[in-house]
Amino acid sequence: ARSIAVVKAAADRFGWQPRVSGKPAGQGDILTGRGFAHALRSQTVVATAVEVEVNRRTGRVWVKRIVCAQDCGLVINPLSLTQTLQANVAQTWSRTMKEEVRFDRRRVTSVDWITYPVARMSDMPPQIDIVIVNRPEVPSTGAGEAGSRALAAAVGNAIFDAVGVRLRQVPLTPAKVKAALAEAGGKA
Repeated sequence: ARSIAVVKAAADRFGWQPRVSGKPAGQGDILTGRGFAHALRSQTVVATAVEVEVNRRTGRVWVKRIVCAQDCGLVINPLSLTQTLQANVAQTWSRTMKEEVRFDRRRVTSVDWITYPVARMSDMPPQIDIVIVNRPEVPSTGAGEAGSRALAAAVGNAIFDAVGVRLRQVPLTPAKVKAALAEAGGKA
């Protein structure tokens, strides 16, 4: 019941409408997709919906909107929880889209902020909505990092919805999107 309520809360805030996914809706270079994912962490329930634009020519993915709904039991401070979840979504978005430890044959080569890419404010999605499903009858179950569980999967599902290819390893970089499209033989 808790999972159903969280999925419904995220879908409602997003304005989710049922339709067939995975078949590109357009023929241009820039296509839009949406994705959804649900996850559990201990007794905390999370559902995330995202909307993306994918440039098939460059492989660039622009996350336009994120909705994250969470049920972590009894909520003591809704404002603090909302801000914690916003920060968690922003950090996880950076990990999902940009952050990657790189190596050569002998050592780690991403050793500073120039060689280890992180999201900047200008990269952030313009809209991040947090929906809290308060359950005063359930003890608090933890809120900090639970919101990170579903985001990468939701973005991956949105990319699939936009261009019809699956990416299963983060970060979801332009090079990986282009490679997946090339592997699909331009059919996507």
